[in-house]
Amino acid sequence: MAGLPKQYARMGFKKGWEEYRKSRSLTRGNKQMAKKKSKKFKKVSRALDPMKILIGAGLYGAVREPAANFITPVTSKIPLGSVADELVLGLLGWFGYKKGKGIVKDISLGALAIEGARIGEQIRKGTLLTEVSSNGANTGSSAFSSVY
Repeated sequence: MAGLPKQYARMGFKKGWEEYRKSRSLTRGNKQMAKKKSKKFKKVSRALDPMKILIGAGLYGAVREPAANFITPVTSKIPLGSVADELVLGLLGWFGYKKGKGIVKDISLGALAIEGARIGEQIRKGTLLTEVSSNGANTGSSAFSSVY
């Protein structure tokens, strides 16, 4: 059957096809087409897990002192006084957090927390920017004392 049956062809083109489609759906038992399954994406949790922070900070605390000794030649050349060590290690932690995955990201988050706390402690003590003498000893005079 190439075209419309005769009984529907007598009704005209538009009405005939409309009636033919209705009759075909009735004879098939009104079956509905299956719905397309939508793609479901896995929900990614970005919440901070306290246990991950604790483990990461503990691991960072274990390697902080050797790392600080390793970068001392670099931080002694930075004219930021006693805060240079914290800033360099905090910067490394920030890069590790942005680029790392898994345990590296957790350790870097611990590094950011520890170095931020150490900088905050120096702000509270008022020794944030202190001058360093030529032998590396902290003189205790503020970098802003000559300005004010």
